[in-house]
Amino acid sequence: MKPQYLFLYPVREYFEHVRFGAPVNLDKVIPGLMNIIDARYRSDHEINWLLFGQLNAVDIPDKTAVPIQMRIKSEDRILSNGITWEAHMDRIYPNVTHILDNLPPHTRLVIGGFHQDDCVDKVAKASYERGVDTFVDEDTTHMGIMVLTSGKRKIPLTRTKWTIRGYKGNRMMNDPLNREHIMNCRKNKPWLAQEIG
Repeated sequence: MKPQYLFLYPVREYFEHVRFGAPVNLDKVIPGLMNIIDARYRSDHEINWLLFGQLNAVDIPDKTAVPIQMRIKSEDRILSNGITWEAHMDRIYPNVTHILDNLPPHTRLVIGGFHQDDCVDKVAKASYERGVDTFVDEDTTHMGIMVLTSGKRKIPLTRTKWTIRGYKGNRMMNDPLNREHIMNCRKNKPWLAQEIG
């Protein structure tokens, strides 16, 4: 059984609004994200992309929403979450059991995508509760994508050590109030990095 990497929602609208109205250069940001995913997971994980379903056939992924800059390869798996974009905009969430059941059998799952504190967290929790070794690569969630769009900090292509300081940076982690808040938010989420670094 090969480990799986799952990216939730490579959807143009999510990328375009990741900076809350500030313009995003998709020609720069998406290739940067793809380089990270390729360097970390392409050689030893199967790559999965989760999309919303088509309007009249929710079990068929709506590929029209994928930005042209995404380099989805022929060997990658493209899955539907079982609901449409329109339904999700009406605050309907996909069934996480449906999502996880559509992955091949696995004992390790790494998750990235939109949005870390919402859909990514829901899928990670459900996977963890199934007994799967589950990890959220925060560099490949919307939090990391925001870092890529700002250009203020570089994200390494690979990481040898997964630490909160590596994701959040020194400025966030050196402030005691920020650090305490960040640690409290992770306390019951073993799928997130737990070491400060």
